[in-house]
Amino acid sequence: MVLRISLLIVLFSGIWLLSGCGDSRESQAHRFLLPWLVEEAEDLDGEGAYRLQEVEVRGLRSPHRLKGDRVEVFSQVQGLHSGRMSGRVAEPRLAQNKGLWVPKDGRSSLAVALYAHMDQLVRLDERLSSSRHLRSPRQAAVEIRIQGGRSNQAIYQPRADGIYFSPYSMDGLPLAVNGGVIAHEHFHAHFNELVLKPLLRRHESQSLPQLNKTGSLALQGPADYNWALLRAWNEGLADFWAFVYGQGRPFLQQSLGETNTCRSFALPLIPESLRSQPLISSCNLYLLGSQFTGLLKALAERNEIQWPSANGWEELTHYEAVAALILDRLPLVHERLQASFVEEVWDPAELLYILFEGLEFSRESCFLIKGALNWESLRLRSLGESCS
Repeated sequence: MVLRISLLIVLFSGIWLLSGCGDSRESQAHRFLLPWLVEEAEDLDGEGAYRLQEVEVRGLRSPHRLKGDRVEVFSQVQGLHSGRMSGRVAEPRLAQNKGLWVPKDGRSSLAVALYAHMDQLVRLDERLSSSRHLRSPRQAAVEIRIQGGRSNQAIYQPRADGIYFSPYSMDGLPLAVNGGVIAHEHFHAHFNELVLKPLLRRHESQSLPQLNKTGSLALQGPADYNWALLRAWNEGLADFWAFVYGQGRPFLQQSLGETNTCRSFALPLIPESLRSQPLISSCNLYLLGSQFTGLLKALAERNEIQWPSANGWEELTHYEAVAALILDRLPLVHERLQASFVEEVWDPAELLYILFEGLEFSRESCFLIKGALNWESLRLRSLGESCS
């Protein structure tokens, strides 16, 4: 059972001798007592658990101010300056014992944990790709009142190129300490930069569908269908990023409550078209996206996709190899599909063609792919010789 952060701090604030984690080669590193993933735990239906642990947090010049070269966390956002968040950098309230920093309250614990996860995600990016397409430092704001007063929200805002976390009031794991949720939102920045921004620059005059009051998109022309599909791809790949960061354990369900019913990571049967749906709900977009998540997860666990790390010497895990492949191939989504955005309804599996082109799969993996598509062999040949 996951305990609330404030209760964890009260129960464990006197415990100092805990196992460390992190890279000791980092000169600017500080040790914090934080709610963190228990690597060896297999409870919570196989999703693992969070417990208070000693965590080495890197990149901070001072433990009292959550601003580093890679990440900065805000406790108050006053506006935007040059397209970035502007406001008050989070300054956690801390106590110290023998070099270990202990947050004094729940909000401070949330802010430091958020910084620590985002710093690790940026370092993961550096291992996965030599491209530096995301602006630095990455930005996030914690315990911020989102427009409309909604709580229990984690939102990537493209205009600010940052992540906003509203106050959390449910019984699960707070969003701002859930590594899977943070990884999900962090991936949206990749998709926005590599796919959506260049596409929208080309089609800036195009009127795109917006979610109505019931949370649905009205689909009419090709651009509407393709925009809905892009949203589904974006959410599906972002969910896969949660698996990548959690090495197979996304933790999403520990924070999302009833909204988690809009995801199904079982092996999918991806539809041939969205044309039969003139109205598609936000929940159905998540469900469609999670079908891609399920297939990528199954292929990653087969450990067949090999991809080199950006630094050339560090070996990637089977999940990280698929993530590196995704970052490498994402620009092709825009390059190949932008010209037809307003002219023809895209094939939902086009994303798979782009990701898998030129790869070699075993008979068993090809069986998974063909089962997900369930199409005639002529359509499958567009995957090249991967599954001949």
